[in-house]
Amino acid sequence: MSGLDLDRPNQIPHAFLTLVGARSCPGVPLCGIAELLDTLVRLAGREIEVEQANKGLTNTYSIGGTTARAIQFLFGTGLKSGAFSNLKLLIEADPRSVLKLITLHEHGALGDPAAPPPNSLNNLPLESAPQWAISWTNYAGVHERATPPTGADPLDTFSAALNPTDPATASRQFWPTIAEYGLGYNLLVLQKVRGGQFAVLKALFGPAWAPAWDAAAAAGLLYVIDLRVFESLTPDTANQRFTPATVTLLVQDPVTKELRAVAVRVTAQGGTQVQVYVESSPAWLYGLQAARTSVTVYGIWLGHVYHWHIVTAAMFLAAGETLPDGSGGTPVHPIRQLLDPQSQYLAAFDEVLLLLWSYVAPPTSVATSWDFLRLMSHFATGRGYFMDDPQATLDRHGITEADFSAQSPWDRYPIVRTFLAVWDATAAYVAAFVDHTYTPAHPPAADAALQAWVNAAADPSVGNVPGLPAGVGTNDELKPLLTSLIYRVTMHGSARLLSTANPGLTFVANYPPCLQNLTVPDPGTPLTQAALFEYLPRTGTIGGMVKFYYTFSFSRPYEPFVPEYGLDANLFFPGGADEPRNAALIAYRRVVQDLIDQLSPVSPPNQSQRYQWPRSIET
Repeated sequence: MSGLDLDRPNQIPHAFLTLVGARSCPGVPLCGIAELLDTLVRLAGREIEVEQANKGLTNTYSIGGTTARAIQFLFGTGLKSGAFSNLKLLIEADPRSVLKLITLHEHGALGDPAAPPPNSLNNLPLESAPQWAISWTNYAGVHERATPPTGADPLDTFSAALNPTDPATASRQFWPTIAEYGLGYNLLVLQKVRGGQFAVLKALFGPAWAPAWDAAAAAGLLYVIDLRVFESLTPDTANQRFTPATVTLLVQDPVTKELRAVAVRVTAQGGTQVQVYVESSPAWLYGLQAARTSVTVYGIWLGHVYHWHIVTAAMFLAAGETLPDGSGGTPVHPIRQLLDPQSQYLAAFDEVLLLLWSYVAPPTSVATSWDFLRLMSHFATGRGYFMDDPQATLDRHGITEADFSAQSPWDRYPIVRTFLAVWDATAAYVAAFVDHTYTPAHPPAADAALQAWVNAAADPSVGNVPGLPAGVGTNDELKPLLTSLIYRVTMHGSARLLSTANPGLTFVANYPPCLQNLTVPDPGTPLTQAALFEYLPRTGTIGGMVKFYYTFSFSRPYEPFVPEYGLDANLFFPGGADEPRNAALIAYRRVVQDLIDQLSPVSPPNQSQRYQWPRSIET
C-alpha cells in the first residue's frame, strides 16, 4: 500500500484484503486527501448539529442507586471527543498517516478507548422496562409522541415485550417490531420454510421440534429468520459485547396473517453453546432478545452497510476509473451525469469509518475495521449483485403480498411496501434515462466506456462485485443494473427520517446492538426481568446507539434528495425541465416526496422532513 497516490481517489489493494482474510469483500475506495479532510470537517459539524437533541435527554432516572438525567447515564463526560478534528490535524501534518492508520487499525493504532469501569454511570444495566425510554429525547417531540396521554402508547407496547411473566405478549410483538421499524436496516430477512430447508431446520432444532410446526410448514405458514452467519464473529471481550447467531421460527395465523415467534436456536462463535428456547422455556425472553440482537447486527452491517454502502461504493469506484468525467477535452459520459450527483461523500465516509472505527461505528461486537471487512467478505461469498434487489430477495425467500396483506397491501410487513415503491420509482426514472440516452443507432453494446465500467466493477482487482454480466448489450440489460445501483443510494436516504429511528429503534431493547454477557443461559434457567437486563445493553452502550441514531435523525443532509427550492431545481442533465431525463427525475423526486409525507411521524406531515432524505450516501 505504500505506493498509493493519496492525492487522487484510489482503493485498498485487493491483495491486502486477501491478506487480512477479506478476499471476497467488494473493492474499498480510498478518496483523495482533500475530500477526506472535507468530510472530517462536515462530520465535526454534525456533532454540533445534534447537540440540541442530546441536550433534550433531560428526563431523570434512578439506576444503580444513583439518580441522574438520561444524558449523564448515556454519555457520562464523553459526549464531546473532537475525534474528527484530531484526525484532520493528523492527516494535514502527515497525509501518509492514513495508510498506517488503516493497515494497523486492527492492532489498536488509533488508541481505542478503554471500556468504562464497572458500576460507572455509563456501565449500568437498566432496572425496569420503562427505563428503556431513556434514549427518547424531549427535542422535536420524540418523547412526547411516544408517551401520549391518550391512545396507543409505544412505551407500554414496547415495555410489555420485556415482561418474563407474559411470554405470549413477547412472542406476538417480536415480528411487528421488525416489520414496522426495519426500514433503515433493510430487514428483508424473513423466509418461508420450503423444500429442503424444512429438513435442515428440523435437524437444527432436534428434540425441541413440535409436531405443530410440521403442519404449519405443510400449510405454508412456517417462517424462519436464519442468522447463523454470525457464528463467524468473535465476541468483543474487552467491552463484553456478544452477537449471538440465531435461527428463529415463526408461525403465521392463516386468517389475521400475524406472525408469532415460537422457537429460537442460539449459538456462539463456531456454533458453540447451542441452546433452543420455546415459549414455555423459563428463559424464553432471553431467546427472543438474542434473536433481536442478531437481527439488529444484521441490519447495521449487512442489511444497511453491505447492501447500501459497500457494493455501491465499489460500483462507483469502477465508474470513476472508466467513465469519462469531462476532463481533458472529452465530454462527460451520460452515465456519469446520472450517477455523479448521487455518488458524493460515500467513499470518504466509509474511509472515516475504517479510520475511526471505535468512535464512528455503533457498539456491536464487531470490534475492528478488519473484523468488519472480514464479515463483509463472508457475507459476499457466493452472493450476486442482483440478489440484493428487493423483489429478487422476496422471491428467493418465498414472501408474497398475498401472505402479508390483511386489510391493505403489505400491512403485515409494511416496510416492504416502501421498498417496492422506491424500487418502482427508481426503475421508471432509469428507464427514461436509458431509452433517451441509448437509441437503436447507438445501443449500449457500442459504448466502450460502459463496457469497461461493468468489467472493472466485476474485476477482482477493482470492484470485485460478484454476479455482474460479462457485458451489457441492450437497453433492457442496462436498466436493471442501473436501477439496482441508484435504488441503493436513494433507499439509504430513508434512514435519515425522524420516524425511521424514533421511537422504535431508539427504544434499544427492541434492537439491541449486542448482548453484554458472553454466555448463553440454559433455557430452563428462570430469568427475572433484572436477570434478563444483565444480558442486555448497558447505559453506555445505549448511549452509543443514541449517538448513532441521532446523527441520522437530527443532522441535516449536505444535499437533500428533494431540493429545497422546488422539484425542478438542481437538475442533473442539460436542457431544462422538459428534457425527458430531467422530467423523469422530477417525477422521481415527487414520488419520494410523497413517501416522506406518508412516513412523517405527525399529521399533517412535517414538511421539513422532505429535506431530511439525502441525495447521496453521506453517513
